[in-house]
Amino acid sequence: MAKNSYMSWEAFPLADSPEDPDPDTPFLKLAQKLEPTGPVAAETDLAANRAKIAQEFQDNADLRRKLMASTTAEVGNQGEDAKLAYIESTFNRAASRGKSLDQTISDTGYYPKATTSQLGATPSKEEQDRLNPLINQALGGSNIARFATGNESGGVHSGGAPVAYDPQSGERFVVENADKKWAANTQARLTPAPTPSRKLTIPELISAYGQIVQTTGNRRPV
Repeated sequence: MAKNSYMSWEAFPLADSPEDPDPDTPFLKLAQKLEPTGPVAAETDLAANRAKIAQEFQDNADLRRKLMASTTAEVGNQGEDAKLAYIESTFNRAASRGKSLDQTISDTGYYPKATTSQLGATPSKEEQDRLNPLINQALGGSNIARFATGNESGGVHSGGAPVAYDPQSGERFVVENADKKWAANTQARLTPAPTPSRKLTIPELISAYGQIVQTTGNRRPV
Protein backbone atom coordinates (compact mmCIF):
# COMPACT_ATOMS: atom_id res chain seq x y z
CA MET A 1 0.00 0.00 0.00
CA ALA A 2 1.36 3.42 -0.97
CA LYS A 3 2.51 5.75 1.80
CA ASN A 4 -0.04 8.36 0.81
CA SER A 5 -3.07 6.06 0.88
CA TYR A 6 -5.62 6.34 3.62
CA MET A 7 -4.59 2.89 4.86
CA SER A 8 -1.23 4.14 6.13
CA TRP A 9 -2.12 6.69 8.80
CA GLU A 10 -0.26 6.74 12.07
CA ALA A 11 -2.36 5.99 15.13
CA PHE A 12 -3.83 9.16 16.63
CA PRO A 13 -6.39 9.35 19.43
CA LEU A 14 -9.62 10.01 17.57
CA ALA A 15 -12.20 12.49 18.79
CA ASP A 16 -15.55 10.92 19.65
CA SER A 17 -17.41 13.22 17.27
CA PRO A 18 -16.42 15.28 14.19
CA GLU A 19 -19.29 17.76 14.50
CA ASP A 20 -17.44 21.11 14.82
CA PRO A 21 -13.86 19.84 15.14
CA ASP A 22 -11.35 22.27 16.54
CA PRO A 23 -8.28 22.88 14.31
CA ASP A 24 -6.01 21.81 17.14
CA THR A 25 -7.74 18.49 17.89
CA PRO A 26 -6.30 15.07 17.06
CA PHE A 27 -9.23 14.47 14.68
CA LEU A 28 -8.08 17.23 12.36
CA LYS A 29 -4.52 15.93 12.48
CA LEU A 30 -5.75 12.47 11.54
CA ALA A 31 -7.94 13.77 8.74
CA GLN A 32 -5.07 15.78 7.34
CA LYS A 33 -3.05 12.56 7.14
CA LEU A 34 -5.44 11.62 4.35
CA GLU A 35 -4.11 14.39 2.14
CA PRO A 36 -1.88 12.93 -0.60
CA THR A 37 1.49 14.57 -1.13
CA GLY A 38 2.44 12.76 -4.34
CA PRO A 39 1.80 14.01 -7.89
CA VAL A 40 -1.45 12.08 -8.28
CA ALA A 41 -4.30 12.36 -5.78
CA ALA A 42 -5.45 8.97 -4.58
CA GLU A 43 -9.14 8.15 -4.71
CA THR A 44 -9.94 6.51 -1.44
CA ASP A 45 -12.32 3.81 -2.62
CA LEU A 46 -9.95 2.76 -5.41
CA ALA A 47 -7.36 1.75 -2.82
CA ALA A 48 -9.93 -0.52 -1.18
CA ASN A 49 -11.00 -1.73 -4.62
CA ARG A 50 -7.41 -2.81 -5.32
CA ALA A 51 -6.90 -4.63 -2.03
CA LYS A 52 -7.62 -7.89 -3.86
CA ILE A 53 -4.72 -7.20 -6.22
CA ALA A 54 -2.46 -6.35 -3.28
CA GLN A 55 -3.30 -9.76 -1.85
CA GLU A 56 -2.57 -11.36 -5.22
CA PHE A 57 0.90 -9.84 -5.14
CA GLN A 58 1.44 -11.35 -1.70
CA ASP A 59 0.27 -14.77 -2.85
CA ASN A 60 2.25 -14.78 -6.11
CA ALA A 61 5.86 -13.74 -5.60
CA ASP A 62 6.52 -13.56 -9.35
CA LEU A 63 3.52 -11.41 -10.26
CA ARG A 64 5.21 -8.05 -9.62
CA ARG A 65 8.06 -8.97 -11.98
CA LYS A 66 5.53 -10.13 -14.57
CA LEU A 67 3.60 -6.85 -14.36
CA MET A 68 6.86 -4.94 -14.76
CA ALA A 69 7.64 -7.02 -17.85
CA SER A 70 4.20 -6.28 -19.30
CA THR A 71 4.56 -2.57 -18.53
CA THR A 72 7.98 -2.46 -20.15
CA ALA A 73 6.71 -4.27 -23.24
CA GLU A 74 3.74 -1.93 -23.68
CA VAL A 75 5.01 1.51 -22.57
CA GLY A 76 8.62 0.95 -21.56
CA ASN A 77 10.08 4.09 -23.12
CA GLN A 78 7.21 6.49 -22.53
CA GLY A 79 7.85 8.02 -19.12
CA GLU A 80 6.40 7.61 -15.65
CA ASP A 81 2.93 8.98 -16.39
CA ALA A 82 2.34 6.44 -19.15
CA LYS A 83 3.73 3.64 -17.00
CA LEU A 84 1.53 4.52 -14.04
CA ALA A 85 -1.52 4.83 -16.30
CA TYR A 86 -0.77 1.44 -17.82
CA ILE A 87 -0.46 -0.21 -14.41
CA GLU A 88 -3.72 1.38 -13.27
CA SER A 89 -5.48 0.26 -16.44
CA THR A 90 -4.52 -3.37 -15.85
CA PHE A 91 -5.84 -3.15 -12.29
CA ASN A 92 -9.06 -1.58 -13.56
CA ARG A 93 -9.59 -4.15 -16.30
CA ALA A 94 -9.06 -7.00 -13.84
CA ALA A 95 -11.65 -5.48 -11.49
CA SER A 96 -14.12 -4.79 -14.28
CA ARG A 97 -13.97 -8.29 -15.74
CA GLY A 98 -13.68 -10.26 -12.52
CA LYS A 99 -10.29 -11.71 -13.36
CA SER A 100 -7.04 -11.92 -11.49
CA LEU A 101 -4.25 -9.54 -12.43
CA ASP A 102 -2.20 -12.51 -13.62
CA GLN A 103 -5.00 -13.60 -15.96
CA THR A 104 -5.45 -10.03 -17.15
CA ILE A 105 -1.86 -9.37 -18.20
CA SER A 106 -1.45 -12.90 -19.63
CA ASP A 107 -4.53 -12.70 -21.86
CA THR A 108 -3.43 -13.65 -25.38
CA GLY A 109 -6.86 -12.62 -26.64
CA TYR A 110 -6.20 -9.06 -25.53
CA TYR A 111 -2.47 -8.57 -26.01
CA PRO A 112 -0.42 -9.13 -29.17
CA LYS A 113 2.25 -11.81 -29.13
CA ALA A 114 4.88 -9.05 -29.13
CA THR A 115 3.77 -8.27 -25.57
CA THR A 116 2.95 -11.72 -24.14
CA SER A 117 6.21 -13.14 -25.47
CA GLN A 118 8.09 -10.74 -23.17
CA LEU A 119 6.31 -11.68 -19.93
CA GLY A 120 9.18 -13.94 -18.92
CA ALA A 121 11.68 -11.08 -18.98
CA THR A 122 13.19 -9.58 -15.84
CA PRO A 123 13.58 -5.80 -16.03
CA SER A 124 16.88 -4.28 -15.00
CA LYS A 125 17.43 -3.29 -11.39
CA GLU A 126 17.17 0.36 -12.44
CA GLU A 127 13.82 -0.23 -14.14
CA GLN A 128 12.54 -2.18 -11.15
CA ASP A 129 13.46 0.75 -8.94
CA ARG A 130 11.43 3.02 -11.20
CA LEU A 131 8.40 0.72 -11.47
CA ASN A 132 8.05 -0.47 -7.87
CA PRO A 133 6.92 2.94 -6.54
CA LEU A 134 4.45 3.27 -9.42
CA ILE A 135 2.92 -0.12 -8.65
CA ASN A 136 2.63 0.87 -5.00
CA GLN A 137 1.09 4.19 -5.97
CA ALA A 138 -1.53 2.42 -8.08
CA LEU A 139 -2.29 0.02 -5.23
CA GLY A 140 -2.77 3.08 -3.03
CA GLY A 141 -5.59 4.32 -5.26
CA SER A 142 -3.98 6.63 -7.84
CA ASN A 143 -6.16 7.45 -10.80
CA ILE A 144 -4.11 9.29 -13.39
CA ALA A 145 -5.70 7.05 -16.06
CA ARG A 146 -9.19 8.23 -15.05
CA PHE A 147 -10.69 4.71 -14.90
CA ALA A 148 -9.11 3.59 -18.19
CA THR A 149 -9.12 -0.16 -18.71
CA GLY A 150 -6.92 -0.41 -21.79
CA ASN A 151 -4.42 1.32 -24.01
CA GLU A 152 -3.95 2.03 -27.70
CA SER A 153 -1.40 3.79 -29.88
CA GLY A 154 -0.85 5.10 -33.37
CA GLY A 155 -3.59 4.12 -35.79
CA VAL A 156 -4.90 1.41 -33.48
CA HIS A 157 -8.28 2.30 -31.98
CA SER A 158 -10.11 0.14 -29.47
CA GLY A 159 -13.46 -0.05 -31.22
CA GLY A 160 -14.14 3.63 -30.71
CA ALA A 161 -13.58 3.40 -26.97
CA PRO A 162 -13.37 6.87 -25.36
CA VAL A 163 -9.91 8.15 -24.50
CA ALA A 164 -9.77 8.78 -20.76
CA TYR A 165 -6.15 9.93 -20.53
CA ASP A 166 -3.54 10.94 -23.10
CA PRO A 167 -0.07 11.57 -21.63
CA GLN A 168 1.17 12.72 -25.05
CA SER A 169 3.73 9.93 -25.00
CA GLY A 170 2.41 7.93 -27.94
CA GLU A 171 0.00 5.83 -25.90
CA ARG A 172 -3.65 6.66 -25.22
CA PHE A 173 -5.56 5.15 -22.32
CA VAL A 174 -9.18 4.24 -22.96
CA VAL A 175 -12.22 2.91 -21.19
CA GLU A 176 -12.80 -0.21 -23.24
CA ASN A 177 -16.39 -0.58 -24.46
CA ALA A 178 -16.85 -3.73 -22.38
CA ASP A 179 -15.88 -1.80 -19.24
CA LYS A 180 -17.95 1.39 -19.60
CA LYS A 181 -20.55 0.30 -17.05
CA TRP A 182 -17.85 -0.61 -14.52
CA ALA A 183 -16.10 2.73 -15.01
CA ALA A 184 -19.32 4.71 -14.65
CA ASN A 185 -20.42 2.81 -11.55
CA THR A 186 -16.98 3.05 -9.95
CA GLN A 187 -16.71 6.76 -10.62
CA ALA A 188 -20.16 7.35 -9.19
CA ARG A 189 -19.33 5.81 -5.84
CA LEU A 190 -15.84 7.22 -5.40
CA THR A 191 -14.93 9.97 -2.98
CA PRO A 192 -11.89 11.88 -4.25
CA ALA A 193 -9.18 12.33 -1.66
CA PRO A 194 -8.68 16.01 -0.74
CA THR A 195 -5.78 17.74 -2.45
CA PRO A 196 -2.93 19.28 -0.44
CA SER A 197 -3.48 22.72 -1.96
CA ARG A 198 -5.88 23.92 0.74
CA LYS A 199 -7.07 23.20 4.25
CA LEU A 200 -9.92 20.74 4.71
CA THR A 201 -13.37 22.19 5.31
CA ILE A 202 -15.57 20.89 8.11
CA PRO A 203 -17.81 18.92 5.66
CA GLU A 204 -14.67 17.33 4.20
CA LEU A 205 -13.46 16.44 7.69
CA ILE A 206 -16.78 14.80 8.45
CA SER A 207 -16.62 12.92 5.14
CA ALA A 208 -13.05 11.80 5.91
CA TYR A 209 -14.15 10.62 9.34
CA GLY A 210 -16.92 8.61 7.69
CA GLN A 211 -14.40 7.02 5.34
CA ILE A 212 -12.26 5.99 8.29
CA VAL A 213 -15.18 4.45 10.13
CA GLN A 214 -16.41 2.68 7.00
CA THR A 215 -12.97 1.28 6.26
CA THR A 216 -12.05 0.13 9.74
CA GLY A 217 -15.50 -0.60 11.21
CA ASN A 218 -14.16 1.22 14.22
CA ARG A 219 -14.15 4.80 15.46
CA ARG A 220 -10.54 4.44 16.64
CA PRO A 221 -8.22 3.21 13.85
CA VAL A 222 -5.04 1.50 14.94
